[in-house]
Amino acid sequence: MLQFDEGSRKSGWFRGQCEEIANRYLLSRRETEVMFMLAKGYNAAYIQDQLYISKSTAKTHISHIYRKLNIHNQQELLAMIGEGRESRE
Repeated sequence: MLQFDEGSRKSGWFRGQCEEIANRYLLSRRETEVMFMLAKGYNAAYIQDQLYISKSTAKTHISHIYRKLNIHNQQELLAMIGEGRESRE
């Protein structure tokens, strides 16, 4: 019998919640990748390095994500993701 540890359950929920938000707000594939990294706590410089894009491109993606989600910063993104967990409990 296959068992998942608590960490993998949380990770699966987290990724699913990010995908749900991305679909609801019509984020592009790249914006979804960037949003997931933002939600994990990474900054524009880290995202730039990981996705092989310029810092200005990373910041543009972040700006578009915030505008589409009608939020202003990373903390609001985390709160939005967390709201999905509260509504299921």
